[in-house]
Amino acid sequence: MGNHQPGKNGFPPGPMTVPFLGSVVDLGTGDEFLNKWVELSEEYGSVFSVKIEGRWVVFVTGWEAAREVLVKKGLDFADKPRYPSAEKHNPEYKGIFDAPCGDRWKNQRSFALTTLRSFGFGKVSIEGSITHEVEDLFNDLMSHQSKALDCRDLLAAHTANVLFALTFGLRYTDDDHVFQSLLKYSRVLMLDYSCSSTGTGAKKAAKGLQYYTNKQIQKHADSRSVGEEPRDFIDAYLAKIDEDPENFSYDDLSYVLTDLIGAGIESVSFTLLWSLLYMSLHLDVQDRVHQEIKQVGLL
Repeated sequence: MGNHQPGKNGFPPGPMTVPFLGSVVDLGTGDEFLNKWVELSEEYGSVFSVKIEGRWVVFVTGWEAAREVLVKKGLDFADKPRYPSAEKHNPEYKGIFDAPCGDRWKNQRSFALTTLRSFGFGKVSIEGSITHEVEDLFNDLMSHQSKALDCRDLLAAHTANVLFALTFGLRYTDDDHVFQSLLKYSRVLMLDYSCSSTGTGAKKAAKGLQYYTNKQIQKHADSRSVGEEPRDFIDAYLAKIDEDPENFSYDDLSYVLTDLIGAGIESVSFTLLWSLLYMSLHLDVQDRVHQEIKQVGLL
């Protein structure tokens, strides 16, 4: 009935599988999924297999294994599989995250990167927006004085506002209910995406984000002036639709924006959160970072 060496054609080891049900393991969702991932890597090694939704999924953990897959053999692993949970909210695999690595995906990805850079992404010109969010974050942290604080939500909120300034030309306050919904959807989409057999959490989150992005797209379409400098990413994309309607569309824009929100907020805020954890464990690194911040005049 069971098989400790899953799959064929050299699939790596993993938990026992049974017919029709797949791997005998409850991956859970959210943080439970991440914890289970760690447990499985400790038991089966840095590369292991799990059967989910009727197909084999290979998990890669650890620096060396990830570098082998993403850098040394990046082209061999560039494409993406089709799976039921994604088809529930993106049946045509549009956008960037779900799309197969063909010409349309290359067009969307290339345009997104080029346009975001033109608005300051990765450049000094966005420094003002980031500095403003850092100052607000500092004030939020100081308001808690010496009390214990989970920084996760604060980091996500201020990261989101930098992204929203680029994409929507907007900035939200922490108490805005729309803003809080967007943060929630972003987290669910990032953590629950294809982690469960139903994918209902990710589907609801994706639909919530698409409802919001579609409203923003319509507002921009109604208020933009053709031929004028774009105010943000949406304006630039709408101009691209006018220029090349065969390869760019309103639907594509909606999915691209959903991808940027879903992947952009949690990934950056999690990196910052890990940095804080690292510095709390290595005070010498924390001291060096503090001295550098003082030298550039941010404190």
